[in-house]
Amino acid sequence: MSKALKNSDSLNPDKILQSIVELRKGIEASNKKWGKFAESVVSGDLPEKLSKYDIEVHSLAENIRSTIKGKECEYDVIAANGEDVVAIEVKSTLRVEDVKHFSKKLESFKESF
Repeated sequence: MSKALKNSDSLNPDKILQSIVELRKGIEASNKKWGKFAESVVSGDLPEKLSKYDIEVHSLAENIRSTIKGKECEYDVIAANGEDVVAIEVKSTLRVEDVKHFSKKLESFKESF
């Protein structure tokens, strides 16, 4: 019999559940860090990318939150220049649902800012 099977703690359902919870927390923390990193990369490259469309960036902000009519919205990156405002949602894997959700967020964007 293996050492793991001999150790009664390794088969304890409470210990197994605790291990799963700890693993899930670790994965969530890693995902958050990955998201922050991706947002930083996008934010850093954004002024150069927007200049190709003749949009000069005067101010750049990350993780902006707004509450309008009791509904909270978050925008990953916002670039502005006094005339133009560009809102960016950063996703490591883009899905159709993400695009639909962001489109709905943009409907209230003018009210937010």
